[in-house]
Amino acid sequence: MAATPLNVIAFVVALVLVVAGGVWFLRRTDDSDSDRQVARSGAEVEAARDDVETAAGARGWTATRHPSSEPLPQDRAPRRAEPQECEFLVVGSRPRPFRAATWRMAHRNAGAVATSPFLQHRVSVDLARDLPDFAVSGVENWRLMLASIPDSLVGHPRVVAGLDVYGDDRGAAAALATLAEEVRAAQVWIVVSGHTLVLVREGELDATGLAARLELADRAASLLEG
Repeated sequence: MAATPLNVIAFVVALVLVVAGGVWFLRRTDDSDSDRQVARSGAEVEAARDDVETAAGARGWTATRHPSSEPLPQDRAPRRAEPQECEFLVVGSRPRPFRAATWRMAHRNAGAVATSPFLQHRVSVDLARDLPDFAVSGVENWRLMLASIPDSLVGHPRVVAGLDVYGDDRGAAAALATLAEEVRAAQVWIVVSGHTLVLVREGELDATGLAARLELADRAASLLEG
């Protein structure tokens, strides 16, 4: 069917809405303390990575740009965030062994004709015990949930100890009660699967921010290990 002026206008309007939605996704709460602690694009991201590389030696970290072999397991991929490339990887052993990977992701709304790029930061640590698959967060946002947690956990949350819980945690999430306020303030998602805990949030971190995120991951893991 030949394109008509109305069809062209409708397509342009839809494209503008998708792009605007992507910008909102990236900039949704720039006036909050937690958003001022992350970098999202351009020179800010490069400066944050330079800072991590400068601090790496003193902190016992190994930082790698564009690692070629860092995978994002398919069962960990969010429904509305398609992994494009791991752009930055930091590996270390304190306060416990960790991998902090920054992924270039593509966000797509259902039925959208275009995607919106954004950065997603994922701090992964091992757990000393096996736990069920679940996620917790203090971020009450359906769109962010779809872009942050595995597809298998997508749904309406239950409130446990002041946190939104996704999936069947079998009572484990209650152990994080003392971190509820901090998790909400940091706007992170804690995703647990078996022997792995991952803290997920958009944006890049400098050395100070990464150290704080690692400390939060360690405390969350220690509470869940009980």
